[in-house]
Amino acid sequence: MKNIPKFKKEVPRKDRVIIPVDGDDDAYFIKWSMDNDAILISNDLLRDHNERIQGKELEEFQSWHVNGRCGYIFVDQEFIPDPKFNTETSNELTWPQFKSKNKGKDRKEVSKLWSEYKLKDSTKGSSIKPRSTKKNVVVSTEDLKLMSNLSFADKNLELDRLESKIIQLRKLRNEYNEESGLFFRKRDKVNEEVKEKIILVKKLKEKRDKENLNVKQKKKIRKKLSDDLKKSRKKDIGDKEIGKKDRGKKLKKIYSTETKSLEKKQEKAHIEVEEAVGKAQKFHDQMIEISELVDGMRLEGNTFHKKAHEIRDESNIYHEKYLINVEKKFRLLDMVREEDNIGNENILIKPEKIDDKKILMEKPFISDIFHKHSKEEISEELNNLLKLTLEKYKSKTGRREHIVDRGEFRYKLKEHVLQIESKRGYILVLINENKNFIKDAIISEYKLGTLKIKTKQIKK
Repeated sequence: MKNIPKFKKEVPRKDRVIIPVDGDDDAYFIKWSMDNDAILISNDLLRDHNERIQGKELEEFQSWHVNGRCGYIFVDQEFIPDPKFNTETSNELTWPQFKSKNKGKDRKEVSKLWSEYKLKDSTKGSSIKPRSTKKNVVVSTEDLKLMSNLSFADKNLELDRLESKIIQLRKLRNEYNEESGLFFRKRDKVNEEVKEKIILVKKLKEKRDKENLNVKQKKKIRKKLSDDLKKSRKKDIGDKEIGKKDRGKKLKKIYSTETKSLEKKQEKAHIEVEEAVGKAQKFHDQMIEISELVDGMRLEGNTFHKKAHEIRDESNIYHEKYLINVEKKFRLLDMVREEDNIGNENILIKPEKIDDKKILMEKPFISDIFHKHSKEEISEELNNLLKLTLEKYKSKTGRREHIVDRGEFRYKLKEHVLQIESKRGYILVLINENKNFIKDAIISEYKLGTLKIKTKQIKK
């Protein structure tokens, strides 16, 4: 496994599932998925598991498998689940759901109820309810027909072409997304500045309102002082008659100390009112200035927003084409796998009948070819030959080891017999499925008279 330090860093210990060395990892993850009604992300069609079990266990497995496994591909290191994975589900309960519903009951009783439920459900049928409103990508019937009519070799060429097209469309989509993202970020930056300005305006408003309140209070003080001053002056003048010409000089002499003190206080209060009014007006002017600036910024933000969505619309066009081509690739992969499986089945159904007596007379044997080689040299040479023969099992992204490397094969040679041993049973199944291809490749490479291949699973 690659990137072990990154794996240990990003995946908590509690989330690391360790399978016993002598355990069947397929059986573990299938059972967990079934018990938890989970979706398994895997390109393994689980045919081996399907063939190993029978009876009630097989029925339970097949019930879960309908909507329980989702295939995937990697395109230019991007993970893509099968777009045609069943996003709809019927009212019919799966086995895990049924088992959960009857939790606490005896297993035999639950199995009996399950059989009755399946029988009843098969007579009434079931309705379909959408699990998601997400729009499904559909390949046209015409395209499916064209792909189906291609030869096996042309199908593989078409897969390469689709791969290139998917990468190109993805690149164009991402470029448009990046450009639209740039305008979205500009919009967001402007909107953030607008928010800051609005907060500043609110603070200035609070200060202005506070100063306006201060102005009112100071005006009240000034008015009271003005009223007190008028009364005090009136009291000081009394009944005295003062001409207009002498009014200024005589009043100064007539006014009492209290009146003169009130005059100073009233003057001071008036100045304070003027100062408070000036402050309030200053805050108000700043508010108006920033508000006008905000209006302009909002207009700029709206322009960025509109431009971003125009570009995003272009991106969506490429994204839709991208999804259609991904869906085409999945459907074409299904066709290729189906043809590949049919080819293997035909080979296995009608194996070549070998006359052992004839075999022993046809040399050279494989043991003759490698009799001077060390175990390490034999493993290296046969592993390389198997990798070439099983090229179709090579990781497309290079993120996983080749299936031959994962098999950790050991080879035993005796005359015309090659025994391939591994701890991994599922890999030996693949070897058996491709046994005739491997045999032909080895015979051709070393000009052997004949060859018999055996497989053996060794204890872990």
